[in-house]
Amino acid sequence: MKVVKGTAIIAGIAVWFYGMLFFGFLFSGVVPDGGDPFLAKLVLAPFGSVVFEPAADRTIFSWLVMGIWPLVGVLVVLRRFLVCRVLASGILLLNYCGIISLTWDTDWYHVAKVWNSESAPIIVFLTVYLSSQICLWFFLFWRRRGLNPSGASNGGSARGMASGQLTAAVPDQNCSAVR
Repeated sequence: MKVVKGTAIIAGIAVWFYGMLFFGFLFSGVVPDGGDPFLAKLVLAPFGSVVFEPAADRTIFSWLVMGIWPLVGVLVVLRRFLVCRVLASGILLLNYCGIISLTWDTDWYHVAKVWNSESAPIIVFLTVYLSSQICLWFFLFWRRRGLNPSGASNGGSARGMASGQLTAAVPDQNCSAVR
């Protein structure tokens, strides 16, 4: 079951972000004069500029960039290892730094044309993007409480067995001394 769940998480994250990339490209084509693919670059930041180079200038790195979100999916699945959490967090933080640098390098005239033509779907796009980022951070640091050998959850209540907690496992406080 863990393999199926892990595969579903990896595929879900990859499909989700490739869908976001697809809709980012769609928004660049809604303006007759041509808009800016800012929203598509947002999903792939900071590596998106490599993908948008002319075809003659592309390298193998241009195509490896498309694997960034499946890689994040793999790291999320392997989040119990500290190094995987750190790498996934680093990729997400690098993405945010890329978005900041992308805002400085963008021709806002073309982005404004897209915004003026389709502002409501862009708000939905940005909301979905932000909520997916929040979900990724939640997945990275969400842990279930461990069970003690008697079957009761840590803390003595049955509630901790069914619901995930954002805290690390707490030692059982209902232990009695050995007689």
